[in-house]
Amino acid sequence: MPPIATEIRMREVPDPIIIIQDRDMGIYLPYEALTAGSSLHGYGLVIHDNNLLFMLDRYFYHALWPTGRVVYREERALRLPREYIHIRELVSDLRRFSIQNAKVEVFGRFVRSGEPVHLVGRIVEFYEDEGKVISNITVETEDGERHVVGGWNASLEDIEAERIILFE
Repeated sequence: MPPIATEIRMREVPDPIIIIQDRDMGIYLPYEALTAGSSLHGYGLVIHDNNLLFMLDRYFYHALWPTGRVVYREERALRLPREYIHIRELVSDLRRFSIQNAKVEVFGRFVRSGEPVHLVGRIVEFYEDEGKVISNITVETEDGERHVVGGWNASLEDIEAERIILFE
């Protein structure tokens, strides 16, 4: 059976259920929607708004996830290639496994023009601020071009990555 999660956290207080399938569709279900007798019983939102999904993603990663108690964490070796949709998970793995000069493939868009981009290169730097709000990598292509790659809604970087594949 394939693993469902590499880490599971639990909180003692009731929280909403947030499911983000991709950057185009997600579900928000208030905790009360699962409680019989609540006026919200059976209520949930199917969301097709990228900005609202981004806010829910940030709420989950900055308010709910850090305050949860770890009940399961897979002790794992890094198996490559590995695909990432969140740049902060990539940066965490780079730090955790002391990876340097790794080959990556990036799929995304240029921040300024919005044009799609696909590039292959090596990670020459990575950065994450103390609050884990800003995470990025610098990729150098074979021809020597350097691009700073950020995650969802990147604005400071050159590229907003939708998908990154780490090879070696």
